Amino acid sequence: MTTQRFSLHIRSMSKKKYGPPWTPEAVAAEAKLYKTRTEFQKKAYGAYEAALRRYHILDEVCAHMTKGNGPKRHWTRERIQALAAQCETYEEFGTKHPLARSAMQKNKWYDLAEHLPRKQRPPGYWTIGRVRDEAAKYQTRTAFMKGSGAAYTAAHKSGWLDDVCSPMEYLQRPAGYWTKERVAEEAKKYSTRTEFMEAKGAGYTIAAKNGWLDEVCAHMEKKGSQYERAIYAFEFEDKSVYVGLTFDYDVRLNEHRTQNKHIGKKLKNVPAKYVRFNKWMALNEAGAEEARIIESYRERGWNILNRMKAGGLGSRPKKWSYEEIDKLAAGFDTVKAFKNAYPSAHTVACKHGWWPDMSQHMLRAVEHGKWTLDALKEEAAKYSSRREFEKKNSGAYHAARKKGWLDQACGHMDYLVSPSGYWTKERVNDEALKYQTRSEFSKGARAAYQKAFKQGWLDEVCEHMERLVKPVGYWTRERIEKEAKKYSTRGEFAKANPSAYNRARNNGWLDDVCGHMGRLRKPPGYWTREKVLETAAQCSSLKEFRELHSAAQDAAHRLGLLSELRSVVKGDKRPNGWWTFERVAEEAAKYGTRKEFERSAPGACSAARKHGWMDTVCAHMRR
Repeated sequence: MTTQRFSLHIRSMSKKKYGPPWTPEAVAAEAKLYKTRTEFQKKAYGAYEAALRRYHILDEVCAHMTKGNGPKRHWTRERIQALAAQCETYEEFGTKHPLARSAMQKNKWYDLAEHLPRKQRPPGYWTIGRVRDEAAKYQTRTAFMKGSGAAYTAAHKSGWLDDVCSPMEYLQRPAGYWTKERVAEEAKKYSTRTEFMEAKGAGYTIAAKNGWLDEVCAHMEKKGSQYERAIYAFEFEDKSVYVGLTFDYDVRLNEHRTQNKHIGKKLKNVPAKYVRFNKWMALNEAGAEEARIIESYRERGWNILNRMKAGGLGSRPKKWSYEEIDKLAAGFDTVKAFKNAYPSAHTVACKHGWWPDMSQHMLRAVEHGKWTLDALKEEAAKYSSRREFEKKNSGAYHAARKKGWLDQACGHMDYLVSPSGYWTKERVNDEALKYQTRSEFSKGARAAYQKAFKQGWLDEVCEHMERLVKPVGYWTRERIEKEAKKYSTRGEFAKANPSAYNRARNNGWLDDVCGHMGRLRKPPGYWTREKVLETAAQCSSLKEFRELHSAAQDAAHRLGLLSELRSVVKGDKRPNGWWTFERVAEEAAKYGTRKEFERSAPGACSAARKHGWMDTVCAHMRR
């Protein structure tokens, strides 16, 4: 950057920060120093913002600038065609040269990539002939759908699916397929009921419903359940024994072998015999039998390895069976009670389609068709507002809304939301007369306040109110001196009247107006880590800590405690919607520059930017 350009840049920056406001003429003169809008925005942000937002002359002052960083018409036909020739597919062209492809599409030069093959078929490709040829490659509809989704979708949408899939095996069984003979034949393929249920859920369910399950599963290895256990033992060569309960012999053996603790460790070092007693008993009986067997081993001179008292039920089965859930469901009168007691069983029953049969005897909290118009009116009469109705009986409320009866059922209620167009200027004015300040108006009648703000009626309807925000220029030196005499320390002054305090500090009057105050200086070494954190814990925010305890703040910075302060000081996060225009304006009035406003009150500053209030609330600030 040349000396002349550097001096101009410094002049523009100083003008933005300390000079007079940007006039249209000054903005135009500043813009002439730059070749692009990006450069203008980066190096003269104040002038750029004034041209864009205040005077709306950005296009005019930037007319001499070039648009974009590169030469115009960078992507010519020849250049795009040369890049496309280097690729083997259209997808590769898009991946390697996305900007070139975008330029081709923008200019509709599709002929430049016509020679490139595409993986995606063009519209209309899947005719019935091509779909039939594609479908012939697969044995089932599922394989067809997974292997050629596009062809399957085209067949489904066009209604050709049954035609093109007629040679395939149809995996879904027709109604009545699972006879007792077929179920018995299928059951012979499995060694446990769990395997049977997982492999052929439909056949298993039919057998359970018709009472054939015990008969067709008679050959299977029996396993325990939530209600039955069997006893096992590990007899080690060193004359020690461990006795336990299980619902599955194989699972329990594998668990002991893989777990590296107690019995698992011993199994790895000492040979043992795994004894299955093969007698399935109810839980209470199994516990008593385990204690009897342990005592029998002890009488025969065996060293008992059990650490826990006999009768522990061991691990639980991981899956629910039809019989277990059906047996439990028979003990409940309502769906809700069963669901609360056994949520996982209810989920499994619904998943496998068993629940309708299991719950036929149960009562439901709301029977289908219960919410008639008369019933809804009777229920709604208990509540005074729609919100209360929805909160206390959401089922009835949503039934009324779904059936279009909400207005009829809630006719007696107070409608808390005013209809569209309700807030006319006259109604807003009448509502505003009820309040003494804008803050009260915003809190008490937010909808009316927002309407007045959007329509530009706010100053007019609030003319009678007391303005809590001091006008620009209110804090003169004389007023600040008078205000400062009320306080004995700078900390009290800053906390009680931050607007006057900040004005005095920004204008260099602080030492003069606070001359009568006592400065409570601490002796060297006073601010230790413990003292800083203890003082910070008494403050409600970091801002309050900085303002009231500047020496402690400096010590925290020196000792590297700034990160710890956030966990000690109570947060001052505002709730959503807290920063209204009035609160933002009141907060902004405390600061002399936008930078100070943004640093000291980031929440208010963010709300001002979001709602477009920044220029208004910062009008009094120096630039």
